[in-house]
Amino acid sequence: PEVDEIGAKWARYFGDRLTQYRNRRGGIYQMGLYTVSAHVPMGQNVGASADGRYAKDPLADGGVSAMYGRDTNGPTALLSSVASLDQKRALGTPVLNFCIDPAIHDNHLKALILGYMQLGGMQMQITCADAKTLQEAYDNPDLHRNLVVRVGGYSDYFWKLSDELKRMVIERSIQRGV
Repeated sequence: PEVDEIGAKWARYFGDRLTQYRNRRGGIYQMGLYTVSAHVPMGQNVGASADGRYAKDPLADGGVSAMYGRDTNGPTALLSSVASLDQKRALGTPVLNFCIDPAIHDNHLKALILGYMQLGGMQMQITCADAKTLQEAYDNPDLHRNLVVRVGGYSDYFWKLSDELKRMVIERSIQRGV
């Protein structure tokens, strides 16, 4: 909760500051909370961060997604944390990439999605794959030619991704239940 409040505070500050400026047509700027597919090149222009990310390493994909492997307290904690941001101030942009284990029960997934939306979450982009399948697809692409994953702001066949993007998808935490 303490770290969530810091993130929410800075997002509010950023959103408030943007409204003080006008674009060329006289409209206000609106905050965006996304990197879409630019998390790799954007990260190359950012120094090390307090969470242990090294300088020039990729940022979290999507924008409000967790850094790879750092969402270790389960899906409910992750979704509550992301929902602590006032996403209505960044309409259409807060992209949360979320990877779930295919063994998750349908009712659990439904509860996670509905709970996130009730907390103010805007969208979830879900990949359904387990760690074994992802690693197998990395090692032997021909075995999983139909595996599609969320990358940033887009989906693609896993085998088509660069090695760097494949490793990033593999390193995501895979959520296993409520």
